[in-house]
Amino acid sequence: MKYFGVFCLVGIDQMIQNRKTESLPLAAIRQIFDHSDAMVAVVDTDSLALIYVNAAAQKFYGYTEQEIISTDIVEIINSTHDNYKAYIKKVLNSEVNKIKFKHKKKSGELVSVITQTSPIVVDGLSCILSIITDISASERAESELQQQKEWLNSVLQATLSGIFIIDKEDHSIVDLNRAAFKMIGGSLESIIGKRCHSFICPNREGHCPIIDHRKTIINEERIIIT
Repeated sequence: MKYFGVFCLVGIDQMIQNRKTESLPLAAIRQIFDHSDAMVAVVDTDSLALIYVNAAAQKFYGYTEQEIISTDIVEIINSTHDNYKAYIKKVLNSEVNKIKFKHKKKSGELVSVITQTSPIVVDGLSCILSIITDISASERAESELQQQKEWLNSVLQATLSGIFIIDKEDHSIVDLNRAAFKMIGGSLESIIGKRCHSFICPNREGHCPIIDHRKTIINEERIIIT
């Protein structure tokens, strides 16, 4: 059944596009998504009632099926009825189909998700079908990476020794700390992006002692070109 669920996800968007005005029975939606690992919800565009939420989404949000179906949609999407109606209008007008939300679980935890949404008619009702993707883990990883970058930059800038960061492919200067900048002078625009040969290496291009000749250089004196 997992294979069937994945197979249907690949073609579901095309199926919906081809059958925007043709009514599908809710039983068919259940058959497609009940056992899928993807999180899926169907919302009535007039009443804003959830008419279907599959098991994967129920588990993610922490509700039983009866609980989540009877829950006001704005409690989950962490928004207002007016804002959600405006979003639905854009979906129905094909102005948007993928958007990032902060959804709220039953526990109150806020999670970042991306919903891919398409209009659909279910049992004669105008609805939208959303495929929901949890992006909380990737957002946390990006935030941690940004924090590490900021920490590393603060360490580099506080170091009294001049430090250059060089692109090993084209030998251009990607960044430098304050100490290195004071040694060279001028402006950042005149340094960033320039070849290191112009400032800190006496060798001609194509003869980098580290990249081209595989030398290890430790505590070697260099004359800075200012």
